[in-house]
Amino acid sequence: MPKTRRKYLDERFLLNMNLANYYGDGYWEIPQIRPEKYEPVEKWVPFYKALSTEARAKRGLHFYANDYEFDRVWYHLERYTEMIKQFQCVISPDWSLYTDWPPAVNLWNLYRNQYVGRWLQDHGVKVYPNISWTDEKSFDWCFLGAPVGGTVAVTSQCSMKQPESRRLFTQGFLEMEKRLKPETIIVYGHTLPEECQRGNIVRIDDFYKTKFAKKECQTNESEAAETV
Repeated sequence: MPKTRRKYLDERFLLNMNLANYYGDGYWEIPQIRPEKYEPVEKWVPFYKALSTEARAKRGLHFYANDYEFDRVWYHLERYTEMIKQFQCVISPDWSLYTDWPPAVNLWNLYRNQYVGRWLQDHGVKVYPNISWTDEKSFDWCFLGAPVGGTVAVTSQCSMKQPESRRLFTQGFLEMEKRLKPETIIVYGHTLPEECQRGNIVRIDDFYKTKFAKKECQTNESEAAETV
């Protein structure tokens, strides 16, 4: 096999098994992220702005964006690790979960979210795990690999416009608190149901405050099942 072809297969089709094998939580062996205590962050930036960000040691990095804007992290994890390590802390990736996707696809995205978070944590990065879910059926697996206690992060973006998506967000949020008992909850999004308001919540701004992004968010809500 030509060298270039072998290199392509190693990077794209070994599913990062050539980097680390994490035999993790539950039947699905989802990689586990260790709990971290929250430390105040001067400013949070999305991954797609990471390369242009200065003063990274005082910045938090998150992946609350369209999946395609950070897919490259999965395929070239080693390449991006050194850059990500320069940030004060990181919220683990948020590859989307959807209510109308097969559980196998959602499980794959959960696995990637947790795998990258664990990998970065093992390389010296302070990682706050992103927690996401779809509906009550996902509670059997969506919290696998997440730590009990410490700090977690969620996004309420695009989850508040429709009554059903708001209900699903609230239901999952309360279940997350029950199971994980987080010390601090980072919330990305400009709205939060009253039932989820807490004294241990840290709010961070979202890029959907721009006119274009608001329109995109509303379009996504009307065309597809909600992502949480």
